[in-house]
Amino acid sequence: MPTSIKKEIYRLVFSICFWCLFLIITTVFWYFPQQERLENSMAYAYQNPSFYLNPVSESLFVMMEPTSDELGLSMDAYSFQVVNDLPINVTYRIYFKNDVTKLKDVSKSLSPSQLRYQLMVGEEAYPIRNLNLDGLVFEGTLPAYEVQNFSIRVWLDQNAQVAQDYEFVGVTYLESV
Repeated sequence: MPTSIKKEIYRLVFSICFWCLFLIITTVFWYFPQQERLENSMAYAYQNPSFYLNPVSESLFVMMEPTSDELGLSMDAYSFQVVNDLPINVTYRIYFKNDVTKLKDVSKSLSPSQLRYQLMVGEEAYPIRNLNLDGLVFEGTLPAYEVQNFSIRVWLDQNAQVAQDYEFVGVTYLESV
């Protein structure tokens, strides 16, 4: 074989080896760390979601005496906001439940079905209802980067027959679906 062909073959083999080595090095030292950083940032975003319930008013006062709907509607409302700082639409549920950890005696927990409530979403007032056993008061979808205002009034149903020492410590919480 002539030397010029041998030189050309050596040059091509060297060139192929050089580029393979270059690609391996860039993959190991540049691409993999970039992927790891991306995965870490995505994990951080999912561990620290920017979708939350923001209380606006101090607390909710529930009249623990049987109350008519007219009187219940005249009471002060508890106001809060649902904030979506994520770049996607979020479907969510709002619950109003009894926080049994704050009760003096769990056996004296008031049944949620004995409570009535009215929810206002923005300026729209929803009909008065009895609280479900699961505590679900609203389900909806919030567009990306939006804030939705809510207010809720809760009172003891006037037809409820409850002993004086029963308790209900209401807590509002948010769950994304």
